[in-house]
Amino acid sequence: MSTATRNLKKNLDDTRESAKRSAGSAAESISEAATSVRDAAAERVSDARDTLSETSDRLADTLRRAADRADVHAIKDGVVAAVSSGVAATAGALRERSVADIARDVQESARRNPGLFIAGAAVLGFAFARLLSASSERRQ
Repeated sequence: MSTATRNLKKNLDDTRESAKRSAGSAAESISEAATSVRDAAAERVSDARDTLSETSDRLADTLRRAADRADVHAIKDGVVAAVSSGVAATAGALRERSVADIARDVQESARRNPGLFIAGAAVLGFAFARLLSASSERRQ
C-alpha cells in the first residue's frame, strides 16, 4: 500500500471518528433540550392545574354563599348547593391527581354517559354565566 493511500485511509478514519463525536454531541444536546422543554411544559401544566383548583375553590365558596343567601325557591337552593359541593370536590381532585389522570377520567366518563356529560357541561356553563352576570351587575 502506498504512502498516499495510507494517508488517505487515515484521513478518512479521522474524519469518520470526528463525525461520530459530532453526532454524539448533537444527540446529547438535542436530548438535553427535549428534557428542558418537557420539564418546562410539566411545570406549566402543574401551574395551570393549581390555578384551576384555586378558581374552583373560589367558585365553590361563591356558590355556597349564594345558596346561603338565596331566598327564592328551594330547588334553586338545592341546585346551587349541589353544584357548590361538586365544584369543591373537583377542586380537591385537581389538587390530588395528575392532569393526565383527570383527562383520562373525563374522556372515559364522556364515552360512558355522553348525554349526562353534555347536560353537566350545560349546567356548568349556566352557573358560570350566572356568576359572571351577577358580578357585572354588582360592579355597575
